[in-house]
Amino acid sequence: MSAAHLPAGTEPRQCLPPLAPARRTALRLPEGSCDALAHVFASACPLDPARGYTPAMVTVADYRRVMEAYGIDRAVLVQPSVYGFDNSALLSALTDNLGTLRIVDEAYRWRRPA
Repeated sequence: MSAAHLPAGTEPRQCLPPLAPARRTALRLPEGSCDALAHVFASACPLDPARGYTPAMVTVADYRRVMEAYGIDRAVLVQPSVYGFDNSALLSALTDNLGTLRIVDEAYRWRRPA
C-alpha cells in the first residue's frame, strides 16, 4: 500500500522488527533450504515519501543471524516498496553475500541499460 492509498492526514504505519532468535533454534531446516522472500533495509538509504509503511531497520547482518539460527542456506531478497525505485540498499546487501543471496528488483529491470 502506498501513501496514495492512505486516508488524508494519515502517516505511514510503523512496523515492528521481526522476532529473530538469539541463537540456533531446535527447528533446523533441511540442508539446502532457501528463503524465497526476504527484505533487508539500510538506514543510510532514503525512504520514499510516498511509502505506505515505515519499516524497522533490519540489516543484512540481522537477516544473516536469522539464516544461521534456522539453517537457511540461501535466500532471495526482494526490493521493498519503501525505497521506491532506489535499489541501493538491496545492491549493497549483495556486495558481500553473492554466494548465498540473490535479488528480485523490478525497479532494476526497468532501469537497466538495454
